[in-house]
Amino acid sequence: MIRYLTTLVLLCLVGCSSGTSTIASSAISIRRNAESSRDRFIAADIPAGIREQDQIIAATEDIAMALPDVQDTPSEWTDLLELGAIAAICIAVVVLVWQLGLGTLVRTMIGWIPRKKESAAKLLREAADEDDPTSIREAIAAIRTMDPELDAAYRKVKK
Repeated sequence: MIRYLTTLVLLCLVGCSSGTSTIASSAISIRRNAESSRDRFIAADIPAGIREQDQIIAATEDIAMALPDVQDTPSEWTDLLELGAIAAICIAVVVLVWQLGLGTLVRTMIGWIPRKKESAAKLLREAADEDDPTSIREAIAAIRTMDPELDAAYRKVKK
């Protein structure tokens, strides 16, 4: 899984190079090769080769002059990929905050208490009231049925 994710990230990084930078680096490479060839043609005294290399060098100069007028247009899939990455990061942050226990703190601060917790509190309040016929055993049984984790912990402690 990690191998596939790494491959995907590398492909995105390699595939996301701008068109203008690719054109510029290719033109520089072509010019460098043409100048090297021209020097060899000069050393061998071959005028036709020198003229041809001068034409190639002039063409790379034309490319360099026209390059500022070229604009990169991002593809739609990169926008979608960026949006997906932002959504994944947001979800990860929310899950991390919740797992650290800050979610309960935030819930308490805004006053939102889950219904199960309210029901459990009501049962405990009734069991504590001497005038109410609800017994402690009934409250414990009701709370255990509402919270499976508490029930498992209760059974483990009971043994």
